Amino acid sequence: MKPAVIIGGTLAMLAGLVAGRLAAQDYAGATPTPSVGAGQLVSTPAPGSASMISSLGPSGTSPVASPYPAPLGLPGFTYGGQAAAMLALGSGYGAGGMYPPGAYAPSGGPGDPAGTQPGYATAGGDDSAGSAECATRLTVMSGAVFLHRSLAPHEPLVQEFSIPPTPLLDAHDLGLQWAAGTRIEALLSLDERWAAELVYLGISDWGATQSFTGSPDLPLYVPGLSQAFIFQDATARYLSDLYSGELNLRDKFSRHITLLAGFRYLSLRDKIVLSGESTVFPNQGTAMMAAQTMNNLYGFQIGADVTVPQFIDRLSINGIVKAGIYGNDVDLTQTMTGTGVFSDSFFSASRGQASFVGEVALRPSYSLNGHFSVFGGYDALWLEAVALAPPHLPPTSAIHASRTAFYNGATIGLETKW
Repeated sequence: MKPAVIIGGTLAMLAGLVAGRLAAQDYAGATPTPSVGAGQLVSTPAPGSASMISSLGPSGTSPVASPYPAPLGLPGFTYGGQAAAMLALGSGYGAGGMYPPGAYAPSGGPGDPAGTQPGYATAGGDDSAGSAECATRLTVMSGAVFLHRSLAPHEPLVQEFSIPPTPLLDAHDLGLQWAAGTRIEALLSLDERWAAELVYLGISDWGATQSFTGSPDLPLYVPGLSQAFIFQDATARYLSDLYSGELNLRDKFSRHITLLAGFRYLSLRDKIVLSGESTVFPNQGTAMMAAQTMNNLYGFQIGADVTVPQFIDRLSINGIVKAGIYGNDVDLTQTMTGTGVFSDSFFSASRGQASFVGEVALRPSYSLNGHFSVFGGYDALWLEAVALAPPHLPPTSAIHASRTAFYNGATIGLETKW
């Protein structure tokens, strides 16, 4: 699946949730007042508000006595439509209750399971659960990530010296496959609404190698190289590292939606090395060519963390999306060393440009007890307009920084709360 489809689909889902939340805000201004009979709800509109919250009768306009008042009572909404609006508001059902935090709840409803008196619903529908959540000051998540990186762009590296030339190795064939890394996240609650977040991601084990052997009649060569590089044995190595660090401020926009904004730094290093040995006159000797690009991306990002209403005890699922435009400081280094007729050379260049970074994640978590949870899930990271190494071999004096690097895979780890 293309990165644009994954990022776009997640953004569309988030936009729908936020749009529903904002559309329902007009009804949040009602001032609820309990009716004469305990366990019933009749509300009057707040000053300046055209909306009202009420228990609707068959006509859809008159309040009636009912032990099960409608969860939101939006005029013109069916009961199912009201339930959908409640989900958009981020209140949900089950453990979360059908009433938004701070809303008036009838006797026996969420926040008063014993049915002793009417009152106001707590954030979790359960006072004890809400207190435990508020007591959590620091959450640390540490685990392993297993990511696959997209293939390199097509660039011919080695060809057979024939007429016409026969391609033997393309950079696209040097797949980096899978690599394991580390992810660490720390979340510090500042109050009931705001929190600060630190996130680190590091992978340094991507690599691929291929070797070729020619013959005296059909030696190998590097296309596009001005200096004759004809040899019998050739080895190509492709290496890459990725590091990321971010500092975010999180705002609990609603019970199920948390918005975030912050600063992020990413480092993408890409290197390709081609070495060979020649016994063919007059090019006897060994030679090595290498090209390395370094992308240092700095910038601000925005995003959201959406919690799916809980439907299985102890299991929670979060969907995370982040995106930002970054300044990219690109460095290029090219070297050639050799013996015999092969001469040494060195070239370096740098440039600045804008790049895009987007990330999505699906993160299920299972609570073991009040302090420990295990988590897993899927992660995808998309870097657009970056410099990769293959287009810079053979050596060139220009920086090509319009490539795409896409990473996706799995994550697993342990979450600890204090």
